[in-house]
Amino acid sequence: MGLVYWIHCNETNQNYIGSTTYSLNKRINEHIKESYKYSSKPIIDRNNYSVSILEDNINKDILKVREQFYMDCCDNLLNIYRANGVDEVKKKKTLAKAYHNYWINHKEEINKKKGIKITCECGSVYRKSGKSQHIKTKKHLDFVAS
Repeated sequence: MGLVYWIHCNETNQNYIGSTTYSLNKRINEHIKESYKYSSKPIIDRNNYSVSILEDNINKDILKVREQFYMDCCDNLLNIYRANGVDEVKKKKTLAKAYHNYWINHKEEINKKKGIKITCECGSVYRKSGKSQHIKTKKHLDFVAS
């Protein structure tokens, strides 16, 4: 048997829905651990939250279904993953944000690499991003054929 619980941030009104077959205290302590790196972390770190049991004594076979039900009903949810798997839309947004942050932090290095010119054996000069176009040029194709 298991339960579905709700962690609510009293400052930001952000929410996290979870489920467990352990005691609620044990599960909340896992959220509090410094090494815990899941979506509830911003709420836990503010240390101004409330915890409620949404549903108790749930058969383990339908626990994730019930958790997802409450996630679908909740606004301002921090959960990145669906209870029964990955939410592709949130995953794509999270990855896009990570790639964007990487680009912002490494913009100079990336632009420097983009500007590097490569001299081909055929005598043409192209940038790394233009290689696929270059190998289709008449000059390159003639060189390869000879």
